[in-house]
Amino acid sequence: MSNPNQKVIPITANVEVKVFDKNGILIAQETKEADLLTINSSHHLFCAIIGGSSNVFDETGMSKGISNEDVSYGYGYNYFTQFFKQVYKIAIGLDDTAPAYTDFKLVNKHAETTSVTYGACLDKDTYSEFSVQATITLSIEKIIKEVGLFGRSYRYGNAITFVTPDVWWLSARDVLSPSVTVPAGSSITIKYTFRVGLPP
Repeated sequence: MSNPNQKVIPITANVEVKVFDKNGILIAQETKEADLLTINSSHHLFCAIIGGSSNVFDETGMSKGISNEDVSYGYGYNYFTQFFKQVYKIAIGLDDTAPAYTDFKLVNKHAETTSVTYGACLDKDTYSEFSVQATITLSIEKIIKEVGLFGRSYRYGNAITFVTPDVWWLSARDVLSPSVTVPAGSSITIKYTFRVGLPP
C-alpha cells in the first residue's frame, strides 16, 4: 500500500527533433515530453544507486546480466572510453506502435549512430539537467515515426563470464506524432534532455 506522505522524486525527459535540408536550413521541428523510460533504465538505475546486480534486455530480447561495476567503470573512466568510445547511441525508425515499458528495441529501426554529443550537467536549486544529442543524415527520403536512446554496458575485464562485455540496451523509445519527413540528403537531429529531481 502506498504511503500518501511519501515524496516522489521524478526523472523526466523531453525529446526534441529537428530536420535540416541539405543546405543546413531547418525545415521541421518537434518537441515533446518523452513517452517513457524502459525497464532497462530502471534496472540500470538500480545498479547505479543500490550497487547490486540486475539484468537488461538487448535488442534481440535476450536477458544480459549487469552490475554496479558496469555502471561505475563504464561511465566514469576515460581509460575505458578509448576502447568503447561511446556509451550511448541514438536510433530512428519507421513504426508508430505505441511505446511500452518492456520495449527492448525500435519496432522498425532504419538507422542509428554512436556519434553522440553530451550536454554538461546543469545543477539547479531543486533538480539537475543533462542532454544527449545525435544527427543522422539520410540518402533517401524517409518518414520517421520513432526514435530511441540506447545505453551501453560491459564488464571490466569480463571477469565474470555471464556478463557480456558489450551490451546495447534500449533506454527510451518515443513515437513522433506527427511523424517527420526527412528528404533525401537531409539530416535529422534528436536531442534527449533529462531532468532529475523536483520540478522547477
